[in-house]
Order: sequence, then structure tokens, then C-alpha cells
Amino acid sequence: MRYSNKVTQMSRAKPRNFPGRDDAFFFRTEEQRYLANRVRHPGITIIKGGPRSGKSWLLGRALRQLDRQWPQPLIGFCRCSAQDSDTLGRVIDDLAMSWRERANLLDQAREIFNQNRNRWPQLISEAVSHLITSADPFGPVSSLVANTLKGLPSLEPGAHVPRLKYEQGQDLIKVLAEIAEAKQVILVLDQWEQSTNLTYELEHLRNFSRDCEDWPPTHFLIAIRSGSEAERLLEEFSIGQSGFVETYLLPGFDIDSDPDERQRLIDYLRAQVPACRSVDSADKYLPHIKGHPAVLDNWTRSFNKDKMQNLNDLVSVATEAQNGRYPEFGNLVPQLPTLTRKLSIRLGLLPNFTEKSWPALKPILMEGIETHSLDDLFSCKLLEETAPPSLGHQQRSDYFLRWLLNQRKAETGEEYRILVRKLAGQIREVSETTLSHGTALVALALQAKVLRTDVLTDSLCEAAIACFGTRPACADVLLQEQNQWCAPQQADVAGLVALALFNTCHEAGEEFDFARRNALLDELRRLVQSNPTDATVRKCFAKGLVNAHLQTINENDVAHRDALQNELGKLYQAYPTDTVVRERIASDLVNTYFLAWHDEFRNELRRLAETYPNDTAVREALQRLESCMRERLELVYKYIKCINEDDV
Repeated sequence: MRYSNKVTQMSRAKPRNFPGRDDAFFFRTEEQRYLANRVRHPGITIIKGGPRSGKSWLLGRALRQLDRQWPQPLIGFCRCSAQDSDTLGRVIDDLAMSWRERANLLDQAREIFNQNRNRWPQLISEAVSHLITSADPFGPVSSLVANTLKGLPSLEPGAHVPRLKYEQGQDLIKVLAEIAEAKQVILVLDQWEQSTNLTYELEHLRNFSRDCEDWPPTHFLIAIRSGSEAERLLEEFSIGQSGFVETYLLPGFDIDSDPDERQRLIDYLRAQVPACRSVDSADKYLPHIKGHPAVLDNWTRSFNKDKMQNLNDLVSVATEAQNGRYPEFGNLVPQLPTLTRKLSIRLGLLPNFTEKSWPALKPILMEGIETHSLDDLFSCKLLEETAPPSLGHQQRSDYFLRWLLNQRKAETGEEYRILVRKLAGQIREVSETTLSHGTALVALALQAKVLRTDVLTDSLCEAAIACFGTRPACADVLLQEQNQWCAPQQADVAGLVALALFNTCHEAGEEFDFARRNALLDELRRLVQSNPTDATVRKCFAKGLVNAHLQTINENDVAHRDALQNELGKLYQAYPTDTVVRERIASDLVNTYFLAWHDEFRNELRRLAETYPNDTAVREALQRLESCMRERLELVYKYIKCINEDDV
């Protein structure tokens, strides 16, 4: 039953002081909207994120906006610390203090209290009575609340603040909500993982969850650090309470999500950070923020502002901030069982799995490792998903990879070599079937410079680039003698090597780099000799011979052309039942005979033209023939190009 209230409506109180500043707060529009919608109803919202990810500032921004509403909600805020043994008591203390400091409301509060004091529990009645009849309207309210709730109205400076019983806190919130006519009560526990006794604090939340109908409309906002013990406890607590309890993982902000906010950020940085003004384009330093508020904090600190002079300094300070973004890796990975740690490293080296690529790559990454290791990595919060495995936000994946390369270099290098070898062994063609393996190898190739692995591993990565990459492969790497492609122990990767050698050989011919083309063809020749039963190697060699044979026409090297034609004939004799070889040789012979006949006729015309240089008819006939041969040659090249594109 509501109390009778005949006094005029309370006036607006002065704004509260919450963490952060609005002028230095950027983006997070969706997060603010989410929190505003959540606190309209009783419940518990948990905001989790890494260190310095902006949890406190997000809460501060949301609370300032809520505090501007009318009627104002009752808000209690507590930034927890290792010295806190009772965060519920502290947050209610803060709520009572903020209510008490609204001096212009005291007269109205006294009247409401006098009208309703007989309905409230005696202990709470005494507490509130002491608060509103205090001589000093801005006195030590925290001690007042603590002592009056204890039944001790005396105020001794420095007195120990006892734990607040759950029932006492609940009753006090009821009293204050009625006096203030509050439509909402919001209790905020920031850095909750710092509390001394989380189990004790969690019991208060369990009681609230059970008894929320006995409270005024109350919502708890709890901010915690990802990877903490608090996260585990709250996850267990949340089970079965969907809707009433929700957890929100705070991601990095998207700097391109709002053009107006982006420009406001640029203006702010130029005004606050001299080094930003020295850079001609904001596009040079904005990418280094990577959605991490700690970078902005580091850039705008007075010490850093004085020492930063240019873009390099900005990047250095930003990198330092990024390095502390995910401290959980250093705590988790070294403690993992050996095989689970191996899996974590493999997933870190290849983090961007899709529903299509994971089934193809899973047998390689999970070789020798049981499936429960994926669940273990999920349980310890290293993985955020298991099907397919995911480390979460791309920035977190990138940082984990950097952490592995810096902190677990030897072990990561070994897993890197194993992955490269096994992936290379799966590639016998360039097609949709092998696209996941090839793309993964190209991704690994980007890390080769950091790991500085052996020549063979680097060469296999370069071979993948030749087949699946977006840039030309380095042919010199494929030609290095240290590769020992022809050794028996390299037979499993001969298919990928042959595909790469053919592609680079073809590119060299198109660029008229015949020396490089011939060297690559020699490498293919040795490879087919050492792998005579490998159909992929034979196919690539046959195609390489055909291409080179046709390209020799432009070189006017009849001897070389005839030698290649002879080699094609021998290849056919050695493998008469090989369909691929037979098709390549048949098409080449047709073109060769056509061109050879024109060669003989052209040579005769050239002799006539030399003998009769003033004969216009002879000269024009020679020109027409050479033009015809060029057109025919272009058709041949187009035909060969189509064959190559179909096969590779």
C-alpha cells in the first residue's frame, strides 16, 4: 500500500559525479541504448571486458544520462577495491549520501517521513530519522548510515563500518525510494572482481534475484574484467535466469561506425594532443587505436602529450596500450596441459575459421588431440566459440598471435612448421576442394619473417602464394638448392611444389624472362624424374613443356624448340596411357606442325625478298604471311591460357 503524500513534487537535484567525461567519450551509442533499456526493468546486467576497455566510462556516461531524466532515479555507485568486504553496504551508502545531499528536498522528506514512520521497521526508521534530522546537511552520511543501521546513533570519527545485512539494505532502499518517489533504483558495482569476498557478495545477488518483487524497481549494473574469477562465478549464477540476468561483452568501438563521432574524435585529439596536429592526415594515426579506449587515454595523458612529437611516437604509445589489452593469455596458456596448449597455438596461428573452412582444416589441427581440448579452451575463456573455434573479436585474435610470436616463440615456431608441412601435403590441385588449405598456408606465410623458420618451410609458403596468393611468388625461393625437392622425404609436398613451379614458369614466359622460365622448367624436370608416379607432377611438367615449346617461336630458337618437341614425344612414349600428357602433346603437335610449315614457306619468301628487294609483290606476300603467323600465334596463346586456367 502506498503512503499518503500531499507535498509538492520534489525539485531536480544537482548532477552526480560519475566516472569519465562526456567530452572525452566517443561512440558506444548502441551500448548506451542497451543499458538504458535494461535498467527500465528489475534485473542484473553484467558488463565485462578487458582491462581499460572503457567499462567504467561507459557506466559513467549511461548514469549521467539517466541522472538527467525526470523523475530522477535513485543511483548508488561503488567502485570496488581489495579493501571492500561489503559492496552492497557501500553502494547503498552512496545512494543514501546522494539522496541526503539534495538539501532542497529535506523539508519535504521530513514531512513524508513523519507521515509514514509508523509503517517502516524500527531500525530503518531510526536510520532515516537520524539522516534527515542531522544538524549538518552535508555531514558524513556514510558513517551516519552505518552507525544508525547498527543501532548506534553516536558518530565517532574513523569508526569501523560494519557489514550491512541484506534485509537492512533492502528495507533502507524501500524507505529512500518512497521518500524520493523514485521510479527506478540503480545500484552500480564497478570493478566487482576486486571485492575481497566474492562468494559473500554473490549471496546478496542470489537473494535479490529471488526476492526482487519485494524490492522497489531495482536494477544492478555490475562491471567485471574478462578472465577473472568474478566472471566464472557470475556465469554460474546466470544459468537459468535468461532475461533477468544478462551479460554484455564490451567490444572495441568501431571508429568508422559514425562519421560525426569520428570527426568529433579527430577534433578532440587535435585539440588535446600536439603530436596529432603534427600529422598531416588523421588516417595515419586513427588505425592504431583499433577500437581500444586505452589508446586515447594514453595519448591524452599529460606525461605522454609532452614527450610525443610525431606519428612514430603516437604509434609507440598506442602499441604500449595495446600490449596490456588481453592479460589473460599470459595467465592461461602456460598453465594448459601440453596437448591443449598445442591446440591453442595452432588455433592462434590460424584464427579465422568459417563454417566452410573448419571441417576441411579440423583433421590437421586436431591431429593427436582429443575433442574435449576444444571444450577446455572454451571453459577457461581462451576461446569464445568452439564451432567453429573463435577467439572473439579480430583485435583479440591479432593480439593473441602477437603474444604467441613474442612470448612462446620456440613452441609456436615448431607448431608453425608442422602446420605448414601438413597443409602443403594436402594440396594436389588448385580448386574449391583445396582452397581452405591454400588460404591457410598463405596466411601462415605472412608470419614467416617473424618466426624465421627453415628454408623448406618458407619455400612451401611461397609455393602456396604462387597458387593461391594475390601477389606473384618469389621464384628464386622455389629454385633454392637447399629445398631438395627431389629428395624422397619431400614426396608428400611434390604436388604443391609442381603446381607452384608451373605457375611461376608460365608467368616468367609471359614476361619474356626466358632465363628464369628455363630455370623453373629445369626444376620441374628434376621433380618429375624423382617422382615418376606422381600424376600431378607429370601434368604440370607436360603443361610447362607445351608452354615453353610455343614460346620459343618468338625467340627464333629453332634448336631449343625442336629439343622441347622431342622431349614432349619422349614424355608421351613414357606415359602413353596418361590422359593429361596425351592431350597436352596432341594439341602441341597440331600447333607445331602448322607453325613449322609456315616457317619453311616464310624462309623461302625471305630469300626471295633478299634477292629481289624492289619486288613489291614479294615483299607484300612476306608481310601477309608474317601477319597471319602472328594472329595464329595469338590464338595458340589464348588456347594455352584457357587450358592453364581450367586446370590450375
